Amino acid sequence: MKKHFIGMLLLSLMIVVLAAGCGADDSASSASTEPAKEKSTAEQAITECVSHFGEAGVSASDLYVTDENSWFGLKATPWLKREQIISGAKLQKVENLRIENVKDEGKYVKADLTYDIGNQHFEKQPNLFVRGDDGKLRVAYDRVVKVTEYKAVPSIHMPGVKISCKIGETLDCNGYILALAFRNEGKRGYSFGWVEPAYYDLVTAAGTLHPTPLSLNGTVVIDYKPVHNLKLAPHGNDCWIYIPYSGKPDGIKTIDIDGFYPLTGGGLPASPSPAHLTLTLTKK
Repeated sequence: MKKHFIGMLLLSLMIVVLAAGCGADDSASSASTEPAKEKSTAEQAITECVSHFGEAGVSASDLYVTDENSWFGLKATPWLKREQIISGAKLQKVENLRIENVKDEGKYVKADLTYDIGNQHFEKQPNLFVRGDDGKLRVAYDRVVKVTEYKAVPSIHMPGVKISCKIGETLDCNGYILALAFRNEGKRGYSFGWVEPAYYDLVTAAGTLHPTPLSLNGTVVIDYKPVHNLKLAPHGNDCWIYIPYSGKPDGIKTIDIDGFYPLTGGGLPASPSPAHLTLTLTKK
């Protein structure tokens, strides 16, 4: 179960990355079908970044922003090294790349990319790149540019379960991304949702936020699809929950999770009725 879940997670993460607009070809020149013309410095840097996707031996730090305020800071947990997050993930090639509407803001570069992955065509996907101290552009995964870590105290006694909670602020999508990571070193398993998916409300001083896709200029760039029966298996297994919210979650108080099931030793719900799990949050 652990290997299957991690494999599915890695696949889903890379699909999101690629759907957000970065991929590869064997060279910068073959990655673009634009008529020959002199490209801007930002266009050259974007093409260089995209050209590295799919290449063997390219490290994560060459492709993604890896400081604590990036996607890696959002997803990395105290028990998981950043390099392990995409280890083994297969990057695909992007073909017929076209770069439009480039906005070079110094540290951040925005552009719309049109490209093909296999038989899928992506038209004018909004992308965000971050320029490092070395001058190279790297992908800002899901546009996360600031991360805040919280201590999460569960309302249900969960022996052996560790919880990591972080919230990432997006640059220009007017939203936030909640990242929950669970490690279960106990003897009992749990499930988020069963026949129906679990629901995750973010309770703030200003009101309650519900999960929602985040859009930019009418294009969904961070999607939300409820997951049924997301299991946290016992004996050293991990589980990630990754949810976007619109608005400004100032004064965050709790995460209320409906559809939470403690499991029996056979992996079935201990009760036919779901439990309500509340995580009380305080900044670390």
